[in-house]
Amino acid sequence: GQRCTCARRLILVNNSQNQELLEQLSQSVARIQVGDPLGDKQPFMGTLVSADAARSILSAQEEYRSLGGNVLVPAQLVGSHQAMLTPSLILAPKSHSRDIAVRDEEHFGPMLMVTFVDDLQDAISMANQTRYGLAAGLLSDDAAAYETFMSRIRAGIVNWNCPTTGASGRLPFGGIGASGNHRASGYYAADYCSYPVAISKRTEQSTAPMLPPGLEEI
Repeated sequence: GQRCTCARRLILVNNSQNQELLEQLSQSVARIQVGDPLGDKQPFMGTLVSADAARSILSAQEEYRSLGGNVLVPAQLVGSHQAMLTPSLILAPKSHSRDIAVRDEEHFGPMLMVTFVDDLQDAISMANQTRYGLAAGLLSDDAAAYETFMSRIRAGIVNWNCPTTGASGRLPFGGIGASGNHRASGYYAADYCSYPVAISKRTEQSTAPMLPPGLEEI
């Protein structure tokens, strides 16, 4: 139920296609199987790291509800398990969607906030209203829209028509703002876990200083 690059916000352009997408998403989220991964049936998702983590998701869900959020699929504890939680899907109403959507808190658990905006520019602007900046993704068949998104979005990992999870270890992994320190991880971590060393060396056969190629001693 927890992954560092899971999307916490879904920002949709307000049209009939995305309204249908939200309906399908709600049905899919409600069908997610949560359970013991060591049991007979393999669930889609297991427990959160602790009971406190689960309570923080439930508390945040009620906070968003009190602010006018429409809880389309409520998070609920599974049986007597205090850390096993079903996912939550919340729609920010258009009347004050921006006030809710830009509440800049990372609730580390299975909760997704959905917001409708007027166009791509508004979506990028809202997405950038965060002190974090680890991962972002665009779902679109428009290559020009992706070029605009890639050049304006503030994130260390930018994906196009693929999940925000599953970053390759061969590529730089890291975020900007509170999501990182501008030092790419993964394969590139070798660059800042070591340091360059410059060496000058004189051999016993020659007492003349070593000069770079192409230079003559004056």
